[in-house]
Amino acid sequence: MSLITAQERPAGLSAIIIGRNEAANLPRCLGALGGVVDEIVYVDTGSTDDSAQIAESSAARVFHRPWDDDFSAAKNHAIAQAKFRWLLSLDCDEELVPHSATNLILKEWRANLDSPGAIVRIENIMGDSAQRVPQNALRLFLNDDRIRFQNPIHEDVSGSIYRHWPQTPLPRLPITILHHGYAAGRNQEKLQRNMEILGKWADAEPDYPFAQYKYGKNLLHVGRAQEAWRYLQRAVTLINNDAQPATYAFLDALVEDYREAAQLLGIKEKVPLRLIEALRLQDR
Repeated sequence: MSLITAQERPAGLSAIIIGRNEAANLPRCLGALGGVVDEIVYVDTGSTDDSAQIAESSAARVFHRPWDDDFSAAKNHAIAQAKFRWLLSLDCDEELVPHSATNLILKEWRANLDSPGAIVRIENIMGDSAQRVPQNALRLFLNDDRIRFQNPIHEDVSGSIYRHWPQTPLPRLPITILHHGYAAGRNQEKLQRNMEILGKWADAEPDYPFAQYKYGKNLLHVGRAQEAWRYLQRAVTLINNDAQPATYAFLDALVEDYREAAQLLGIKEKVPLRLIEALRLQDR
């Protein structure tokens, strides 16, 4: 079976979303996409609430797939259903910030083939406070059969993009997505599920920086700084030894968490100079 490239697909933008029992979040997530995307693809992974019906009422194309503890498999199933050249990946507890500039940028990108993807800004809303913790994320990318999500959790397409477009810089766009998943009342069952998947993944792939970073970050978030340090330090070491440390889109967030863990533990260990230089390259 031959690969289908983005150039062979019609110009346009498909939003891809997966979820299970997200009836409380979907109206906000889907409502922010009206008039912005050309289609919404929603894959339901076994909801017992009205999630699928809510998605259908928002004109989403709804598909069903059994849950198997693998977020990438579900997201890749969503990609397989999408029709248009560009994909915008969102989670149910996220919300695209409406702005005229956002609409204009996304309209301009519908036919673009100059880059395989773009970095956007995620703002994590923390607890009951108005505090927002920003991070960069690769959420806009070509609908190309060479691009697929990896990782059972905290799914990511950067690996396949850098493998097939190794020297292509990814632009940062002034597009913001709000993440409500850290707000007060976060589902403890989800948190426990995610921690179990993350721990197994990080231990199974000790040489994969993203797995080490994500588990370390989550351990830090739940107050287990001593355990977090082991994984964050491992991620920093792996990236520092990489020939191209500036290609890691999550580097800024890793450095921030690394510094926070070191401060909490009273460890006087500085971020390697190569990573500081890599961050400067990313900001150009």
